Amino acid sequence: MAVVKADWLPSGGLSGKLGESYRPTEKWRVRVDNPRTSKIVIANSTGQGYGVAHWDFPACKAMEFSVDLADDVGMLWIVTVQFYVPPNGKKINSTTGIPEDFWQASGGTTSVPAFRDRDNALIVNSAGDPIEGLSREREERGWVLTKFYPSDTWMADRDTYSGSVNSDEWDGEAAGKWKVSLKSADERQSQKLDENDEEGAVKKYVETKWEFRFDPDGWQLKPWDLGFQEKCDSNGNASTSGTNRKTIVGKDGKPVKQPVALANGVAKAAGQAPDSLTFNVYPATAYGAKFGTPSIVPVS
Repeated sequence: MAVVKADWLPSGGLSGKLGESYRPTEKWRVRVDNPRTSKIVIANSTGQGYGVAHWDFPACKAMEFSVDLADDVGMLWIVTVQFYVPPNGKKINSTTGIPEDFWQASGGTTSVPAFRDRDNALIVNSAGDPIEGLSREREERGWVLTKFYPSDTWMADRDTYSGSVNSDEWDGEAAGKWKVSLKSADERQSQKLDENDEEGAVKKYVETKWEFRFDPDGWQLKPWDLGFQEKCDSNGNASTSGTNRKTIVGKDGKPVKQPVALANGVAKAAGQAPDSLTFNVYPATAYGAKFGTPSIVPVS
């Protein structure tokens, strides 16, 4: 049970639509030596496996096919292959047989704490103290990467990268400005038709989605440097190099009832605005080596 010959037919056509790619359609007449010859073998006899480029329109790839009976006994068949530019998620890697990774830009808004105005000045009350509890709306920008894995190796990447910030420059931004999260992982399957695949074996893979979010202020924790105690030396004198601590007292000689702004562990003068401290709370990983550089490239 085999294919005797496959002849290309000039009866194919070309269609198109505004805003979409050309769609060439090509046909082959396939003759077999037994009516029970596998339809997969018949489809593969044209040499136009999934993802093969069209000879006149290289950007258009073989994306759909049909095998239709052309006589009454099953010895003659018509194979029709439709070509068009693969949409995202449909570009098949010829080596692995699974789709190729692709990027999407994302955006939105989120509510964030507000402690500086648009000129980067601290928001303070008339006495010069920072006003707490304020929030503002911030425009979000980011990326979503749909990444395909041929096996369960995605779990190792989840444990290593999800919840981490970039350790070096990525997408033109400094280290610590991006944070990535694994949003989903789903099993998928496809069939990669080619001349060496007579059974149309199913290719299983895992489709994952990774979300990258940008924070212009960085993803560090930044609390105010405030406290009720300050550093002091063994004599009880305030000192930035002191190894002891003492309670901060006000002008009335009594312990303060509100936290006081500190500088290197020592109380600032009354009325001075506090500074913020910076703590790195997320692990840092190199994005470029694992995820590459995000881009959306139009098909020419």
